[in-house]
Amino acid sequence: MSRRNKILLIIAIILILAILALLLFLSIIKKPAAVPGGKTPPVTLPKVQNLTPRQAETPKTSPADTTRQTLEALARTFAERFGSFSNQINYQNLADLNPLMTPAVKAWVGTYINKLKAVNPPSGPFYGITTRALNVVVKILDADNADAVVGTQREETKGAASPVILYQDLKLTFKRVNQQWLVDFVKWQ
Repeated sequence: MSRRNKILLIIAIILILAILALLLFLSIIKKPAAVPGGKTPPVTLPKVQNLTPRQAETPKTSPADTTRQTLEALARTFAERFGSFSNQINYQNLADLNPLMTPAVKAWVGTYINKLKAVNPPSGPFYGITTRALNVVVKILDADNADAVVGTQREETKGAASPVILYQDLKLTFKRVNQQWLVDFVKWQ
């Protein structure tokens, strides 16, 4: 047997002995301590209290708070859709807001669309604005009328030019018609 083989054999024997020693050590550690008398100690379970779950208390909201929340959501939605349009889609998103507007505002929006088409026709270079509502302040005037101001961030793109970022407020007046809040006045400030 060569010297190299003898060294490998000795290393293998040492490794086997080390593994056996480790297994013996682990088996001694895992054994539970013997109880005098050879009996197993009784298992005691913690006491569980009989708890009846409480129903979560829902905060009471007044009708004015509910109306304010409804108007905030409507103002935010209207401002983002009204302020975002493109000549490539023929300003269709403005016309899509008709169910949220009184007849007077529908007529005004029709005129507004015609002005936009005259300045930036659908066949011309791209023109579009994307609007994001940042905050909404609602002032309820009475049960059937309310005002809101929506703070917006607008990104205007014309042709290949870099987009321009604008911050504008949109003033809205709402009117309740047949138990539904409709936009009765619109003005960029």
